[in-house]
Amino acid sequence: MVAFATRDGDEIKEYDPTKTQASRLYIGYGNIDDGWLHGSRLSEILCNGIKAAGFAYPPKMRFVIVPDWWERYEAGGKCFIDPEHWLYGHERWKENPDGKERTCIWCGDHKQHLHTEMVPKTEWRNEA
Repeated sequence: MVAFATRDGDEIKEYDPTKTQASRLYIGYGNIDDGWLHGSRLSEILCNGIKAAGFAYPPKMRFVIVPDWWERYEAGGKCFIDPEHWLYGHERWKENPDGKERTCIWCGDHKQHLHTEMVPKTEWRNEA
C-alpha cells in the first residue's frame, strides 16, 4: 500500500497529487486502522533502492491511504512522483539545439523555457 503522512513533526498537510511530495509518501504494509505503517519513505527508496531502511511508523503521523497511487504511477511514471518537475536537477532534461527550451526526458510533455531577468542592484560601498 501507499500512504501519505498528513503529519510530519508539527507540520500538517493534505495529500495533493499535483505537488512533489515524495518525502511524505510511504510504501509498506500494516493495519492502517490501528495507525501503524511498516515500510519505507518513498524518498528513501528513490535514493537508496534495495538498501532503503524499513521502520514501523507510529499513528501520530496520521497516515491516509492513497488508493489509486500504483495505477497512476504506472500511467505517469517518474513524473507522477514529481509533477512539478523539480527533482533530479539537470539529468531529467534534454535541451533544444538553441539552448532556450528543454523537455522532460521521462514524460516528453513538460517543457521549460529559459528566462533571463535583469535586476537592479543597490549596495553600499566603502569610499576609496
